[in-house]
Formats: sequence, C-alpha cells, structure tokens
Amino acid sequence: MDQTTRIDSYAFHSVNKFCETCGVKLKLTANVHIKRKRFCSASCRMKGINKHRFAQPAALNHTCKMCCKTKPICDFYTVTYKDKKYPRQFCKKCYKGHVYAMFEKHPEWVEQMRTRRKLKRAALPFRMESARDLGLTLAEAFKMYTDQCGKCAVCGAPPQNGRRLALDHNHATGEPRQFLCCSCNADLSVIENKARFEKLQAYLVKHEPKIH
Repeated sequence: MDQTTRIDSYAFHSVNKFCETCGVKLKLTANVHIKRKRFCSASCRMKGINKHRFAQPAALNHTCKMCCKTKPICDFYTVTYKDKKYPRQFCKKCYKGHVYAMFEKHPEWVEQMRTRRKLKRAALPFRMESARDLGLTLAEAFKMYTDQCGKCAVCGAPPQNGRRLALDHNHATGEPRQFLCCSCNADLSVIENKARFEKLQAYLVKHEPKIH
C-alpha cells in the first residue's frame, strides 16, 4: 500500500470544532487532535468533566476521600463555581495533616516560602496585609498611596525607622479610609474608643500638678 493512501484524508478537510465548555474555536493541528480534542484549555476541560457534579445541588454533608468519613460542609474548604460554593475532596483536617507532613519531609519549601514572603513585603512601601483584608487590590492600594505622596494622612510625615504605612478603616462599616503612620493609627484607635479615652482623660486630671 502506498504511503499516501494510509494518511487519513479527514485531516485535509476544513474542520470546525468548538470547545464544549466556552464555545471557542479549537486549533486543530493533527489527526489525533481533530478526533479527540474537545476543550480549548485545561480549565475548560475540568469544567466540562465536572459539569454533572456542579449541576447537582450542594448537600449538607460530604465524604472525605482521604479519611472516608462523612462530615458537615463546614469541615471542608470550598471552591466557587457560578456563584455557588462546592466542597473540595479532602476535609480540612486531612488537608492540613497532608500539608504539614509534606513540609516536614521538605523543610526547604518552608524556607523558600518565608524568603519569598519577606522579599514581597519588603518591596511594598505599605502594609499590603491590611489593604488586602479590607478588599483592596494591589493597584487600588498603590493609587491611594501615591495620592498621599507616601505620607501619613494625619501628620503628613513619611514613615521612619524602616516602618511602613498602615491602612486605616472604619471599624463599624469596614470601609477603608487612608494610610496612616503607626503613631497616628494607634492614637486614632484610642480616640475612637470613647470609654478608654475617658479613662485616659480622668487619669490625666487625677495627676495634674496642683497649683498652690
């Protein structure tokens, strides 16, 4: 048989195939890809494979695939898909135990994570932890920081002694305000606590020098 007759003629036709999840046209380059390719990316493939699992209503209990115990949903970490939360395969206890065991086997991982975290924090001129907890992105926090010219919003002084500005927020509503230095942020927390502020005022009045 001639070599050309063994080549699948299906590869020479103009074939239009689309991703079964998002509908994007697939890039077909070979016979195997034409016949077997169904998704455009790994994420679409996982969504398409788990489509039947995501379509089912969330149950109150879930079985861990590591310890094989049925536990409440609150004992599992969740993944969000189409505004719904679904439990992961392993419960929190098994997942943490597995992670800690891997860290004990590979202590160099822990050191790499600590070094990476230190370098990332040192590269930022403000505390990203406080900004992230209040729902701000890195771009939004940088814009707020540059609008203040890198200075405290109360005293107008830049941070000193290697310290960084912290993002102040309304404790009642949780809305972020502006970046403050450590001293102004601590003083503001005392002023907002009216009961503590009154006690401090009473303490100062008690120890005022008496004029004879």
